[in-house]
Amino acid sequence: MDGFRFMVTPEPHGFTVSATADRAPVRVTLRQWAWELEASGDGRDTAMVGVVRTRHLVGAVAEGMCRNLFADSRAGNVRVKYGTVPRTARSIHHRVLAEVKRLADLVPDEVIATQKAVFAATYSTGRADEAGLYRREYAMLRRDIRQYRAAAAALVAGDSLVYAAARNTVLGSPEYAAYRAVAERSGFKVSDGLFAFDGPQVTAAMVLDRLADDWRGVFSPDGRPYRTLDRTLMNLPGGIPAGMLRHLADLRLERPVTDRVELLALLGFSAHACRHERAQRHQRLFLHARRPEIIRAMELVSAATHTPASPRRSADIIRTVAYLCDFPGDHRGNISGLARKSARWHRDAAGREAAAVLERLGDRPAALPPVPLPPIAGVTFLDSVGRIVDEGAVMGHCAADYAQDAVTGNCYLFHLEHDGEMATAEISPDGLVVQVQGPHNQDNGAVRWGRRALARWARDFPSCVPSPARAPLPPGADPWAPYPDDQPF
Repeated sequence: MDGFRFMVTPEPHGFTVSATADRAPVRVTLRQWAWELEASGDGRDTAMVGVVRTRHLVGAVAEGMCRNLFADSRAGNVRVKYGTVPRTARSIHHRVLAEVKRLADLVPDEVIATQKAVFAATYSTGRADEAGLYRREYAMLRRDIRQYRAAAAALVAGDSLVYAAARNTVLGSPEYAAYRAVAERSGFKVSDGLFAFDGPQVTAAMVLDRLADDWRGVFSPDGRPYRTLDRTLMNLPGGIPAGMLRHLADLRLERPVTDRVELLALLGFSAHACRHERAQRHQRLFLHARRPEIIRAMELVSAATHTPASPRRSADIIRTVAYLCDFPGDHRGNISGLARKSARWHRDAAGREAAAVLERLGDRPAALPPVPLPPIAGVTFLDSVGRIVDEGAVMGHCAADYAQDAVTGNCYLFHLEHDGEMATAEISPDGLVVQVQGPHNQDNGAVRWGRRALARWARDFPSCVPSPARAPLPPGADPWAPYPDDQPF
């Protein structure tokens, strides 16, 4: 072993990774379409990893080797998951990679090409690492997966797409329409959300059969592809999460959408409208929104929320769309106009909430911490109800809801500024950093910096019984981690 703690034992169709110390051995077997990991030695505790996901394979092997180190305590498991497992993965990486290269010739070329296509389109392999996909009857489906990003995304999001297609078939049937009419005449309110398969929710055979029959149809509300949908799917831009693409099934496109920003905005709207019916009034606006208008709307929302946003980040586009869809009124202009109306509406709503808190509590002083305030540049203690309310209004979160706790000493609130970014922090009476949130509860550099800075300052808190308003953390819990029952601002 040349002083190395870990040993890899080659086998004809796999290898075993073992250690000389406190790690458990893990056996890896090549099944042509996937790696099979066995950590227990009895064949019961197994996992499958796609043949092209080498980095994920290394991580899975490392986690299997450390499985006996996981304890009952939350803090202990955090140390193993984020400390021991990554260090083990770094130690075994090169030896596992050498075994993967040694066995690569045993994998059929079509399997590698198919899984590479799926991973390149979705950063996952989905059901591409299942044996059923490589049966003869799915040859045309595999060809489409290698040729079209949308087909690869359909394979990854297949479970939800097949469920949605079956649900839409029921909702669109004349039998369901007749049932609904009878129920409503009798005074019953019919919900469209209560559906369950008799047996397994969605099986691999159901997914593969439906996709092989016509994978384009699963992106249509009625299960049948149409021209504008086909043109969108055949020219699908990169960078579209498979989990978002499934929301195409809730829309009927009026034009091909082949620009990434336009399609993400439309999918974000569809996802939001599924949960908030009032957002459906803006559907036509998003169906026809163009890239320059969407980017301008992002700039307006970014200025209103003090949150940097870039059209290169999918999450920023989706968050902007959710912000726009919050506006409850009608709008007949373009998406930039909707952004201005939504910003005014959010600002007025925050003002009404702030006025209610001030009316209830008055501008009373907040309780001081049991130690001197932190002498750290960029850290400001929110010492009154008025400042706490203003913080919530500026940051776009519900810090005002914590004003009562701040007055009674059940928490201490701080405003943070670091490298041009802002955040709000909550410290518990016994010196734990409960939460640190950026504008609109987003993560940023000020959040990470503030968590470290305040954790160092709060070490000087005296030992005391935690406030009865919150359950105490388990013994040995990480003081940087949030309370298990805590909610963001």
